[in-house]
Amino acid sequence: MFTEEQRRQKEAVGRVEKIEVRYLGLPEDVTLAMNAYISTPYNCAQHLSDGHCKRSALALKDGNVPWDMHRPLTESCTLQLLNFTVADPHL
Repeated sequence: MFTEEQRRQKEAVGRVEKIEVRYLGLPEDVTLAMNAYISTPYNCAQHLSDGHCKRSALALKDGNVPWDMHRPLTESCTLQLLNFTVADPHL
Protein backbone atom coordinates (compact mmCIF):
# COMPACT_ATOMS: atom_id res chain seq x y z
CA MET A 1 0.00 0.00 0.00
CA PHE A 2 2.80 2.42 0.91
CA THR A 3 4.74 1.68 -2.28
CA GLU A 4 1.68 2.22 -4.44
CA GLU A 5 0.94 5.58 -2.79
CA GLN A 6 4.58 6.63 -3.11
CA ARG A 7 4.52 5.82 -6.84
CA ARG A 8 1.25 7.73 -7.29
CA GLN A 9 2.67 10.85 -5.62
CA LYS A 10 5.88 10.76 -7.66
CA GLU A 11 3.89 10.57 -10.89
CA ALA A 12 1.68 13.47 -9.79
CA VAL A 13 4.66 15.77 -9.26
CA GLY A 14 6.03 15.46 -12.78
CA ARG A 15 9.34 16.76 -14.01
CA VAL A 16 10.72 20.25 -13.64
CA GLU A 17 12.13 21.62 -16.88
CA LYS A 18 15.67 23.00 -16.62
CA ILE A 19 16.80 26.14 -18.41
CA GLU A 20 20.20 27.77 -18.87
CA VAL A 21 20.52 31.34 -17.67
CA ARG A 22 23.70 33.06 -18.78
CA TYR A 23 24.53 35.87 -16.35
CA LEU A 24 26.43 38.73 -18.01
CA GLY A 25 28.25 40.90 -15.53
CA LEU A 26 30.81 41.18 -12.78
CA PRO A 27 32.82 39.42 -11.52
CA GLU A 28 32.51 37.20 -14.64
CA ASP A 29 29.97 35.72 -17.04
CA VAL A 30 28.41 32.58 -15.54
CA THR A 31 25.96 29.99 -16.88
CA LEU A 32 23.45 28.79 -14.30
CA ALA A 33 21.10 25.79 -14.53
CA MET A 34 17.74 26.96 -13.19
CA ASN A 35 14.12 25.70 -13.09
CA ALA A 36 11.68 26.96 -15.74
CA TYR A 37 8.59 28.73 -14.38
CA ILE A 38 10.02 28.56 -10.83
CA SER A 39 13.41 30.32 -10.70
CA THR A 40 13.59 34.11 -10.74
CA PRO A 41 16.40 36.60 -11.40
CA TYR A 42 16.60 36.97 -7.62
CA ASN A 43 17.34 33.24 -7.34
CA CYS A 44 20.10 33.69 -9.92
CA ALA A 45 21.52 36.55 -7.82
CA GLN A 46 21.48 34.25 -4.78
CA HIS A 47 23.79 31.86 -6.64
CA LEU A 48 26.21 34.71 -7.37
CA SER A 49 26.57 36.53 -4.04
CA ASP A 50 24.72 38.23 -1.21
CA GLY A 51 25.86 41.57 -2.65
CA HIS A 52 24.07 40.87 -5.93
CA CYS A 53 20.86 40.18 -3.99
CA LYS A 54 21.06 43.41 -2.01
CA ARG A 55 22.14 45.64 -4.92
CA SER A 56 19.93 44.42 -7.77
CA ALA A 57 16.70 46.31 -8.45
CA LEU A 58 15.77 44.99 -11.90
CA ALA A 59 16.95 42.38 -14.39
CA LEU A 60 17.47 42.82 -18.09
CA LYS A 61 16.53 39.65 -19.98
CA ASP A 62 18.13 38.96 -23.37
CA GLY A 63 19.66 42.44 -23.42
CA ASN A 64 16.43 44.36 -24.00
CA VAL A 65 13.51 43.09 -21.87
CA PRO A 66 13.15 44.61 -18.36
CA TRP A 67 12.28 41.77 -15.96
CA ASP A 68 11.09 41.97 -12.36
CA MET A 69 13.47 40.36 -9.86
CA HIS A 70 10.75 38.05 -8.52
CA ARG A 71 9.06 37.12 -11.81
CA PRO A 72 9.78 33.49 -12.85
CA LEU A 73 11.90 32.87 -15.93
CA THR A 74 10.20 30.74 -18.58
CA GLU A 75 13.00 29.91 -21.01
CA SER A 76 16.76 29.91 -21.45
CA CYS A 77 18.09 33.45 -21.69
CA THR A 78 20.85 35.91 -20.89
CA LEU A 79 20.46 38.01 -17.78
CA GLN A 80 21.96 41.26 -16.54
CA LEU A 81 21.29 42.51 -13.02
CA LEU A 82 20.72 46.26 -12.82
CA ASN A 83 20.98 48.50 -9.77
CA PHE A 84 19.98 52.07 -8.96
CA THR A 85 23.26 53.48 -10.28
CA VAL A 86 22.91 52.07 -13.81
CA ALA A 87 24.06 54.56 -16.47
CA ASP A 88 20.83 54.46 -18.54
CA PRO A 89 17.84 54.15 -16.18
CA HIS A 90 15.31 54.60 -19.01
CA LEU A 91 15.78 51.31 -20.85
